[in-house]
Amino acid sequence: MSSAPDAAGPEAAPATRYPGASSFGPGANNAHVTRLGQMLVERGARRFYADGPGPRWSDADRRATQAFQQAQGWRGTDADGLPGPATWELLVTGKGRDIPAAAAGAPARRPPRTGCPAIRAAPCSARARTTTTSPGWAGSW
Repeated sequence: MSSAPDAAGPEAAPATRYPGASSFGPGANNAHVTRLGQMLVERGARRFYADGPGPRWSDADRRATQAFQQAQGWRGTDADGLPGPATWELLVTGKGRDIPAAAAGAPARRPPRTGCPAIRAAPCSARARTTTTSPGWAGSW
């Protein structure tokens, strides 16, 4: 997490003050994660959450935060998906750009993995020839 665009001023009110980096990321489970997710949903991140934001940090929180950071024009470590003081400040004040809607035709969420790629024991074509129920079928996918 870079500090370049994430430098909050000392004038931040206690109710909106950045809770600190330790409140976010893998293993975090607290009300700040819930609040972050709720603010992100208000700014266009609903599509990242299957069940809505909650207190336990998840990949949905990281992806939603990163989308918000990228909407601000931030790149690289400034858009790492972990909220810093500037990300938090924009969210609590309602400033900055909202997360743009998903592109037309793009899935709202990543689809679940199905089919051959989920089974890694043998290549798809080899499994297809050995698991078919049609006698004499020897095609591949």
